[in-house]
Amino acid sequence: MEYGIPSRRVSIFDLRNGLLETMEPVFFLSTGRAGTMWFSELIKQDKSVKVLHHPKPDFAVQNAKAYKLYQLKGLKENIIDEWLAEIFLAGRENHLRYSYKTDRRLIETNNAITFFAYALANLFPRAKFIHLLRPPRKFIASGMKRGYYSDHPQEIRRIVPNENENSWVEFSREEKIAWLWTETNTFIREFGEQVGEQRFRKFYFNDISVEGVSSVLDFISVDYHVNALKKQIKKPVNVQKQKSEDKMVIDWDKAGKIYQHEAKNLNIKIE
Repeated sequence: MEYGIPSRRVSIFDLRNGLLETMEPVFFLSTGRAGTMWFSELIKQDKSVKVLHHPKPDFAVQNAKAYKLYQLKGLKENIIDEWLAEIFLAGRENHLRYSYKTDRRLIETNNAITFFAYALANLFPRAKFIHLLRPPRKFIASGMKRGYYSDHPQEIRRIVPNENENSWVEFSREEKIAWLWTETNTFIREFGEQVGEQRFRKFYFNDISVEGVSSVLDFISVDYHVNALKKQIKKPVNVQKQKSEDKMVIDWDKAGKIYQHEAKNLNIKIE
């Protein structure tokens, strides 16, 4: 019912037998809190695609484990990619089948597949990737409000260094969130440099404009109406409610020392 009436039959075994190579999914890579919901609301207006923003499973815990695997010394990256591809297929089997059966292209804006990027690039040779960027200071402030790296069971979803270094133990929460921003965006940037500009595009969400968004939509072959796009740009999505207790003291000097180098690599403003 989510996808519509099937026009052809296919099994996951058929897909594995060469059909995955013909599919053209799109994956948005980011830290989260970087405009994924905004893009989801816009893209889903094109009825020829199926947008996955909060799919089940979301792979958040597995995403954190994937990061750890890539940091291990002596473990071959092709083996990591192979196992991550199997995890992805296990969790997205029905979506992939119905995407093919109804001829609706999959676009996943879920940021929790970010560290699956290399595996996805190999699994889907015709896939494209969008790197969504948010200014480090805004991301850190958002993470502080949402309790990132606090004593909460959901922190199993967050990446941490492999080694229990004293520097990490001594980090403040804002330094840890700055590290999260830096480590995630460095991974995505290096991935983009490897797959090339024909498959990868960077979008700085702080500089949102009709021209910029149109460029992304054209790159991933999504149909849109300019008037609808202009209307969407004026409509914020997933904005956090401001409360008096949200006023926080953040040591920007310490946080800045962590993210400033990667911000320069990405050619974005340090705000």
